[in-house]
Amino acid sequence: MSTETLQKFFEKVIAKKILDNIDSVLLREDIKQTQLSIRTGKSDNAFNKMLNEMKIPKLTTILRYLRSLNEILRERNRKEITLEQFIDDEVLEIIKVTNNIADADITIFLETIKTF
Repeated sequence: MSTETLQKFFEKVIAKKILDNIDSVLLREDIKQTQLSIRTGKSDNAFNKMLNEMKIPKLTTILRYLRSLNEILRERNRKEITLEQFIDDEVLEIIKVTNNIADADITIFLETIKTF
């Protein structure tokens, strides 16, 4: 396995984790995925499709979802969500590992992160 392949894999994991964090807020606040998609100016199934197909969203897409989600929460007199709530400690750890891949011998690297 090449370092580039492993980095691409971890990028998908990071994207999936961030989308799952957004989805957990939707579930907790009883907001439909379709409502978020439409509020963001996308088709009604855009968020669900991205989540299910494990697409890697652009940063601007994540920020648009965050803004739209906060608009919905404000309308419901609920506490707004911060970017840090989507990019939690687990995501930060995966980012750290992904960054370290480029500087490592892949065999040694895989040995050192077995618990990860």
